[in-house]
Amino acid sequence: QQLVYYPNGKMQEETGYNMNIKHGDAVWYYENGDTAAYYNYVDGNIEGKVKSFYEAARIKSITTYKKNKQEGAFVGYHAKKAILKTTNAKASF
Repeated sequence: QQLVYYPNGKMQEETGYNMNIKHGDAVWYYENGDTAAYYNYVDGNIEGKVKSFYEAARIKSITTYKKNKQEGAFVGYHAKKAILKTTNAKASF
C-alpha cells in the first residue's frame, strides 16, 4: 500500500499495491480530509466504477472503466446533486 500525505500531515492518497503494481482500492482526499475520488485497480488497470466527489462528500461524477478505458456512461453532477452531464464518449488514462 502506498500512502501519500499533504504537508500538513493529512492523508492525500492511499493506493493498494501487489508486487509493485497498483492493485486494489485507491482513495484520494482533499486537504480537509474529505474524499476526492475513489477507484479500483486490477493488475495496474483502473477497473469498475470511478467516483469523484465535491468537498463535503457530494458526488461529482461516476464513470465505469475497464482496463483503463471508459466503458459506458459518464454521469456528472452539479454541486447541488442535479445531473449536469451524461456522455458515452470513450476515454482512457
